[in-house]
Amino acid sequence: MFHLQIYLNMSTIIKIDFNPKEADWIYIQNWLKEEDHNSGKGFYCNKRIIQNAFQNHGMAIISVDKKAIGFVTWYFNAEYSARIDITEIHPDYRKFGYGRVLINHLLQYFAAQNIYTVDLECAPVSSVHFWKKFKFCAFPPNVSDTSEQVELYKILIDSSRPVRSKVDANEVVELWNGEPFETDDQNPYRTWKLEYIKGTRILKKPIICPCDFDWRIRWRKG
Repeated sequence: MFHLQIYLNMSTIIKIDFNPKEADWIYIQNWLKEEDHNSGKGFYCNKRIIQNAFQNHGMAIISVDKKAIGFVTWYFNAEYSARIDITEIHPDYRKFGYGRVLINHLLQYFAAQNIYTVDLECAPVSSVHFWKKFKFCAFPPNVSDTSEQVELYKILIDSSRPVRSKVDANEVVELWNGEPFETDDQNPYRTWKLEYIKGTRILKKPIICPCDFDWRIRWRKG
């Protein structure tokens, strides 16, 4: 685990810590409870989820002058993928850019952990604007049935870009955004030209695309 310290105006110290202490968690609980009591908002109702993230090293905090004024929790949902769960900044410290600093360093942390993609649910929906600043994208509408939920994702590494569906290439991967019976007569939704490191069968860049497990995929050579 690592942390970062930033000094502002020679007096204010901002610290990002991926290994928060018990005292940090207690302090966060107190202001979450106070926010819930004063406004009925916030994530105190998710106390057990946040505590579980803290205990399982899935929490990072941002501190100002040694006070934990914000946090983010996450979990790894696949070998190369993570999901951001809860993000919160103390009401008195909002609109000063602390959330942006925290998430920027979280994304750097994910990249250092060999994570290729990260996703999240925007709850409340008004948080979409915040996440779009980090170039998170909406999932295609037919990836899964999320009803009124807004799901976003971000690819963290350089990946292979789709090409024209009828590209003149010896070897391609093709993807249809539907099941086989729905896509028999349709052109692929996405097509990728396979390019390998010279002398190997290792792709120069991985293929990454949000999809549903029922979609049709084909590897075609020649």
